[in-house]
Amino acid sequence: MGGLALGNAYIARYGHHVHRPIYIYALLEIIIGFTGLSLVLLFPLLPQWLAPVFRLTIDIPWILNPLRLSTAFILLLVPTTAMGMTLPILVKGLSRVNGNFGTVLGQLYGWNTLGAVTGVLIAEIILIRWLGLMGAGFIALLFNLTAALVAMRVSRNKELVADTESNSGYLPHGNAFYSPAVKLLLVVAFLAGAALLALEVVWFRLLLLTNISGTSLIFAVMLAVVLAGIGAGGLLAGRWHKLNPGAHKYLREMLFLSGIFTVISFKGFDLFTYIYSFDDPYTSTFVVLSILLMLPVSLVSGMVFTMLGRALKDEFNIETKATGLLTLMNTIGAALGSFVAGFFLLPVLGLERSFFVLALIYGVAAIAAPTITVTTVKQQRWVAYLSGAVFLLCSMFFPFGLMKEMYSRLMAARFAGTQVVALKEGATETVIYAQKNFLGSPLYYQLITNGFSMSATSTYGLRYMKLFVYLPVAFHPEPKRALLISYGVGATAKALTDTKQFESVDIVDISRDILEMSSIVYPDGQKHPLNDDRVRVYIEDGRFFLSYSDQRYDLITSEPPPPKLSGVINLYTQEYFQLIYDHLSEGGMASYWLPVNQLFESDTAAVIKAFCNVFSDCTLWAGAGLDWILMGSRNAKGQESVRIVSRQWSDSIVRRELKALGFEKPAQLGSLFLADANILSDLTKGIKPLTDNFPHRISTELRDTIEFSPLYASIMEVNAASKRFQQSMWIKRSWPKTLQQESLQFFQYQRMINNEFAPRYRLSTNYKWNDIYRVLNDSDLKTLPLWMLGSNSKVQGIMNRLLLENRIVPGIYAQLAMGATAERDYKRAIKYILTHIETNPDEGLQPIGPLYIFTLCMAGDFNEARRVLGEVGTMFGSEKETLRFRDWLSHRFPIEPIN
Repeated sequence: MGGLALGNAYIARYGHHVHRPIYIYALLEIIIGFTGLSLVLLFPLLPQWLAPVFRLTIDIPWILNPLRLSTAFILLLVPTTAMGMTLPILVKGLSRVNGNFGTVLGQLYGWNTLGAVTGVLIAEIILIRWLGLMGAGFIALLFNLTAALVAMRVSRNKELVADTESNSGYLPHGNAFYSPAVKLLLVVAFLAGAALLALEVVWFRLLLLTNISGTSLIFAVMLAVVLAGIGAGGLLAGRWHKLNPGAHKYLREMLFLSGIFTVISFKGFDLFTYIYSFDDPYTSTFVVLSILLMLPVSLVSGMVFTMLGRALKDEFNIETKATGLLTLMNTIGAALGSFVAGFFLLPVLGLERSFFVLALIYGVAAIAAPTITVTTVKQQRWVAYLSGAVFLLCSMFFPFGLMKEMYSRLMAARFAGTQVVALKEGATETVIYAQKNFLGSPLYYQLITNGFSMSATSTYGLRYMKLFVYLPVAFHPEPKRALLISYGVGATAKALTDTKQFESVDIVDISRDILEMSSIVYPDGQKHPLNDDRVRVYIEDGRFFLSYSDQRYDLITSEPPPPKLSGVINLYTQEYFQLIYDHLSEGGMASYWLPVNQLFESDTAAVIKAFCNVFSDCTLWAGAGLDWILMGSRNAKGQESVRIVSRQWSDSIVRRELKALGFEKPAQLGSLFLADANILSDLTKGIKPLTDNFPHRISTELRDTIEFSPLYASIMEVNAASKRFQQSMWIKRSWPKTLQQESLQFFQYQRMINNEFAPRYRLSTNYKWNDIYRVLNDSDLKTLPLWMLGSNSKVQGIMNRLLLENRIVPGIYAQLAMGATAERDYKRAIKYILTHIETNPDEGLQPIGPLYIFTLCMAGDFNEARRVLGEVGTMFGSEKETLRFRDWLSHRFPIEPIN
């Protein structure tokens, strides 16, 4: 925006001297093309060149951030300045053929903007996918050169050779001698640009609160809708001026209409959420939402721009000066508008009040606009009064309180059973903490940013997030320094600070708000991982930090947002994994999140390929369900010490956490193994790695997370995984021999864990009650049967606390019976069940019946089990499931089938 403004300013100042505007335009396109491509080629080299400078200031953000801003500004200065000069130059050239300035400006502005729409979509959907970023840069150069060639040929037309414009309207001493009308028109141009770009920031944030993940394609669609509206508005205004040269007299009315549409579209979006299903998270849905919210104001904005230009032309009678000053002020407003929206409106006022303020800005611009009289004053006043009255009504009845209702509705629809406990609209995202309660006590917290659930402190989430630490620590003999990139809910950070071997822990996250709000999860400051003396926090982008830091670490772990979210893909590329490798100390370990439930099979293969191209000893591990873990090292030699693997169970705090996550014995870690480098090489044969240049090797389409994947099923299948474990040279080198055989027996229990966390992949032959029987009868594991019965350690803790406080709540005895069953104390479980039946006489035996009968059988009371089985009738809410349970009981225990 700054470069565009400079280009506009230059043309406004010196454009009247241009003799061959179309020819100059061709030269500008050549400059844009070659400098633009140069930047595409240059950007990957910047970290290497700038590292010595940025490394010195990485701990001093008040120096670092201005340095980054100025670097970016300088690099983009030439092509963007040239871009800013193109529109005024073309307007001057074509105005010599078509004397209607308003028509020329509207058509050029409109077609140029619609061309931008095409460029955005072609680049996102086709060019980057097939040619990569570098290839897309060359195609952009080709477009520039084509435009230049056409302009060169057109410039030979003598009608387009402009006489040097007279200086009659040119005032060399700045704005001091501009007429009041000119000053007002420039102020309006500034306000209109500021309002639209600020609205774009606010629109994008609002749209991301729906069930749409913010992929790069989604952002391209949003940008395309805004540009299409602006372009269509320019064309419409150009056509209007062709039919009526005085159409710009309605400038004030159009500004009022922009404010009216700002309010109406905001309210309409809320109404739309009542009738539209957000279960469909795909692009077609998003197009509808984007058009509804953004198109009306964008369309009118394109018309306003053209009308402003036409009005300025009347004042200056110089095409380049009118267009240059218009675009200068409009662009400066746009730059400041987006800045103010991100750093003031959203963090301070929030979404709702931001819409209100921006609507008011349009009203102020309308009031400030000078009266343009080209017809009867009476007619103009009547239309102005009407539009102003409607705007006033919209402002007076602005739907305050709407966002609170919308947040509640969206949260209820998407995260049933949770309640919002904290909400913060910050500079980089809208952060929501939702709380899942159980009998009045918080069971877990869920972190939602921009409408997307990032992580949670549920058992499922804690299992894989803490494994990012517990798994690699089991293989590293002396982990001293750790780096965590992306904080989330702090589960991984807590695992790091709970591990006493670490002497220092660096945490890097781009959002200060997320870090500050984590006190919700850790209200006890002494247990908060960020308060640990060993922790050092960097509010920074993870990739930037690695590019310019010279630190080395024994463990680098990362759980960034999913790779399909816009701006995140470069945290999953081969180049980024190379940065991680380069910052590992010798023998250091890296663990990385692989959320395959959100990825197509080809996406997963591209990420694995990128990781394994860097880490020659890459391995793949089960985390929880379809949240897997990639692990690699920098020349780790492997170790055979049972003591090193087992030391985490020697620490009382870590042992308690491991047990709650289902790791009661060190050998269970081995059963998480899915594949080593050899297997992964075969899996990704013929697949190209995800790289910075080819980000669309991960598709931009969203995968239905409940969709079944044969590949994922085959990787998780425990019999095959067990064989891979036995054959793996990496396991033979890195996993103690005394634990290798012991780990094999736990693969059968890993299958049961997979069934709990990824039920879509449960085989119909794996009957749950038979699995419960096997784990209770054949092992001493307690956490797994507790999960399978429908409880967990957190729930049990709540129940035992309530029992000690003598607070008897519905369901307490049923949950306590599950806990007693997992402890193999079947008689105590039966007592709890009988107490539950006594205190809930209306329920009868059906809800608790299966557990009651099962515990009776496990306690050896088969006669009572047979009697209860005869009384309970239909269980599980299904006759078919009831018959299956009865049939299984008759084969497992000495109970005669009952017809």
